[in-house]
Amino acid sequence: MSETLAGIVGKEVGAAIVKKYYHQFQTTSIQTAVNQPTFDFDQEMRNIRKKVDQYLAAGDVETAEKFMQERRDFLATKGYYIRKLNQAYFAFNGKYADLPALRIPSGQS
Repeated sequence: MSETLAGIVGKEVGAAIVKKYYHQFQTTSIQTAVNQPTFDFDQEMRNIRKKVDQYLAAGDVETAEKFMQERRDFLATKGYYIRKLNQAYFAFNGKYADLPALRIPSGQS
């Protein structure tokens, strides 16, 4: 089990226990912190990659480059510091499709 999943489950179980047995200690700030969705880096990278691929398919390299710089800055606000987000980054780190690694269908290479 990964630390991420353990953290998510821990927050949900903790919130359920507080709600059921210690509701007098609940505060809005605790409820808000527990119920906030966590940032999913892999999902964000997939979304960025898809959008960049759309720009590149349309031949709009300049917009793709600008978009990657904007998303790089956004990722930094979430604690993910990437020196340069570009096509080489995606190729090297394998952030493709729905999995963090490139999948090649069987029979193709």
